[in-house]
Amino acid sequence: MKSKTKKRIVIDFAGRQYHESDGVIHINPSVIDQGRESLKKGDRSLLYGIKNRPKISVPTPKGQRKQELKWNLQSFADSELSLDDFDVQEDVVMHVVGVIMAQQYTIRKGLKLFGDGGRLAVKKELTQLHDMATYTPMHAHELTREQRVQALSSLMFLTQKRDGKIKGRACANGSKQREYINKESATSPTVATDSLMITAAIDAVELRDVVTLDIPGAFLHADLDEEVIMVLRGELAELMAKVEPKLYRPYIITTSKGESILYVKMQKAMYGLLRSALLFYLKLRKDLEEFGFEINDYDP
Repeated sequence: MKSKTKKRIVIDFAGRQYHESDGVIHINPSVIDQGRESLKKGDRSLLYGIKNRPKISVPTPKGQRKQELKWNLQSFADSELSLDDFDVQEDVVMHVVGVIMAQQYTIRKGLKLFGDGGRLAVKKELTQLHDMATYTPMHAHELTREQRVQALSSLMFLTQKRDGKIKGRACANGSKQREYINKESATSPTVATDSLMITAAIDAVELRDVVTLDIPGAFLHADLDEEVIMVLRGELAELMAKVEPKLYRPYIITTSKGESILYVKMQKAMYGLLRSALLFYLKLRKDLEEFGFEINDYDP
């Protein structure tokens, strides 16, 4: 009996291949539809960075060779392609077009690519962290060797949005926390799909007003309940010092290779820490209960 292998899709846009050996490809239908509509109106900015002749290789039914679909942007706009055309299984997902549209760069590459615009974006993100009292600077000599070794790296990514603006995204590399935090104690409750659909149906039948909102820097509203030391290196440390020189500059040290180092003690649940989602959930639930909301006992 032959074992079933997961289907594999290789998509090549502008010389960049997006594939996963285990078969992980997701083409977001809303992005495809949005791109098609924009192209029909003559707006190509949505597909910025994609060459005029993207090539897609897709698996075909058993016994047939893979076929290649080639089209330019206009034929793509006129097409009626859907997820079914790519023979994508529900559990075979990877956001291809979205990855291209929201390409993220490390701070080093991003600053080289975007220049002053990138530095302004990083400074804006770091200013938000400062304003929300995300961390407190620490003198390196006051930390033990173990604290310095276990310090989490601060990461910063840059991306260019569809409107051309540069956006900075700060997070922590919480991989070291896996050594002492188990999954069960860090998992945040999430709403069940059935509950969401039932609630939406009730809202529709009863003609209720429904509001959706975004909480800027959501995790940063939750206080951290454990000691976490983080380290900012190089350009990131220097840019942090420029946000509030009197506060951060005295704590920056320089390595023998000339790299700036800044150690900080985390005060808020930054994205990337293993327990940030859970801490934010607990705070949000507490605040909602204080506002008079009641928790659903069947799906808390």
